[in-house]
Amino acid sequence: MTEYSLTKATYPDIVSHLEACKNDFIPPLQETVNISSYAQKIKAKSITFEAWQSHRLIGLIAAYFNDPGNKFGFITNVSVEKGFAGQGIASNLLSRVIKYAQENKFNEIRLKVHARNTLAVALYRKHGFEKYGSEEDFELYRVFIS
Repeated sequence: MTEYSLTKATYPDIVSHLEACKNDFIPPLQETVNISSYAQKIKAKSITFEAWQSHRLIGLIAAYFNDPGNKFGFITNVSVEKGFAGQGIASNLLSRVIKYAQENKFNEIRLKVHARNTLAVALYRKHGFEKYGSEEDFELYRVFIS
């Protein structure tokens, strides 16, 4: 059974999860960030929306909601271990992020996704995200919170 939590993961949990998922990113995560440093930043500065199974972190969305003056959040990571894909975990986590933004009076959530990551784009569109720009091989998406 999948359990969901908020900001429970430790730094080692996050590193282990990112290592398990690193080759599922487009491009692979280790080509764009130092996984250890990225995990430290996620732990220190983001709100983590987590899916757990048998005390193992299997799904993670990390979002920065640290600029309440501008009233927008930024999703920096969405990942679900390959063996758990297709079970609605990412969708459930994304719904929780949107609910968090609503409850905390944020107006918008933004993210950046590789243009070739069609599964991620479909997930974001399902949750109301719309493309508003691009940077090289990446597309910028946002959803307005009502």
